[in-house]
Amino acid sequence: MKKILLILSSLVLAVSGLVSCDRNENETYNETAVLYVVSTAGDEPVKTLMGNSKTVSVRAEASTVAGEPLSISFRVDEGLVETYNQAHGTSYKLAPANSYKLESASVIMPRYGKSSSSADLTFTAMEEMPMDEVFLLPVVVDKVSGYDNYTVSDPAYIFLCHMSPVKGLGTERFPYLISEPVDLVNMRDQVKHGVRVWFRMTDDVDMSDIGDWVPLNSADPYDYEVDFDGDGHTISNLSSSTRWYPSFFGVVNGSVHDVTFLNPYISGSSAAGVVGGYIGTKTYEAHVYNVRVIGANIFETGTYGVGGIGGRLGGSNCVIENCYVDGHIESTHKDGAAGLIGCENETATVTIRNCFTEGSVKAHLTAGGILGEFWRPDAGIYNCATTASVEGVWAVGGIVGRASGWSSNYKNNVRNKVVGCIAWNDYVKATNDDGKPGHYSSGAIVGFSSIYNTLTDGYRKHDFNFREYPGLDKINVLVDQPNSDPDNPLTVGTSKGASGMYCYPYHGKAAGKDETLCDVAKKLGWDETIWDLSGDKPVLK
Repeated sequence: MKKILLILSSLVLAVSGLVSCDRNENETYNETAVLYVVSTAGDEPVKTLMGNSKTVSVRAEASTVAGEPLSISFRVDEGLVETYNQAHGTSYKLAPANSYKLESASVIMPRYGKSSSSADLTFTAMEEMPMDEVFLLPVVVDKVSGYDNYTVSDPAYIFLCHMSPVKGLGTERFPYLISEPVDLVNMRDQVKHGVRVWFRMTDDVDMSDIGDWVPLNSADPYDYEVDFDGDGHTISNLSSSTRWYPSFFGVVNGSVHDVTFLNPYISGSSAAGVVGGYIGTKTYEAHVYNVRVIGANIFETGTYGVGGIGGRLGGSNCVIENCYVDGHIESTHKDGAAGLIGCENETATVTIRNCFTEGSVKAHLTAGGILGEFWRPDAGIYNCATTASVEGVWAVGGIVGRASGWSSNYKNNVRNKVVGCIAWNDYVKATNDDGKPGHYSSGAIVGFSSIYNTLTDGYRKHDFNFREYPGLDKINVLVDQPNSDPDNPLTVGTSKGASGMYCYPYHGKAAGKDETLCDVAKKLGWDETIWDLSGDKPVLK
């Protein structure tokens, strides 16, 4: 009998122990529950082709458990579209009411749970929805029953898009993706008048099979605007021989960056370059940076401007920086040829900095290793270098051919700046052979300059190979020149006593006999977060 009683006592204790592990039915939780909405779409747009549908799940999450089961319903809050746009600087529109259906909008969050069951939001791309436009759908908690101690926090912002049969959306957040030649061809259908469109490369692309490339923006009104992100990839074997602005883009409005062009061939009778014939317009700014051009052959036969990056700069604000060019650039008819930019237009506001060129430049007039010709006041070149050979009839410079505006007046106060530049050219050669000294001079840094320009800290190679044209070669010889600016104008001629309207070169100073190009760059304080100066020649990082 005692044995039976002991067993019964043990059973009672065990049962009471099990019961004590359960939650007390009368127990209550007084913490305030914070409810927010989440969806399986996350931050990515729900993309569908016309007539197709996709479904995402929507559920409620709670910051803490409640003592009772909750019944929760959802709804779309149209007013939150404008709230989101103001907070994020966007201009999304509400998705059309007939493009979505919120099914099973009432869900249950179980007792002591923190996550509800799911409601289904089904999106169907409708014909009236513009293709590739992203719409916004804010989903919020509408009603809660079963528990009063709660607050509602974040809605779920769901992005919806009627997708075209190409990769990407062309927006800053979802650019068109380029991984093969057909993607480059499709760009022609994706650019839009007066609207910036974003592109990003995801792989190297060989254009050999495309044939003669017609630039993307080479017809009036020249209002296609892009952001083209090469993302470190290479476009090989571009070939463009069209009449108007032969190049990849034609007229560049917007940004081109982080791309390499390998072995491009450009030829035509108007402003020509690899990236663009024109960089920018009066209406649009242009920014070209981290672009490399390797193995280029570029020929221009008709008008002003041919360069490794662009023929002319024409934008209201043009910035060319951290670019490299290696190639042969030649103008057989007009002025303005250079390793980087042929010339700047009189409407352009220009900054060129941290660029390096190699190869050869040959022009009729105004040839330079970096820029052929300044036309506009207040344009500047900073911390650039070249090893290219430069040859022209006259007005030939290691860095700039001519810097006097659209004028031959040496007193023209154009306020151009050439600062901290290094001419390490193979040679600079003026070829005019009429024996008359009455033409533009050439120079190690600048061939012909206004005396009021800011010309400071320019250096040339110690044994610089400079050949002025016959007739001026006895007068214009290499000498070290002091810095000059509007308050300390460039001195007349050179130390040989030259005078006359057209002999105003800037030769800078000779580097030390044992100094390398990188030694000089370090001495000038070039930014080593941009440049690798560990070798004989600077390399952009």
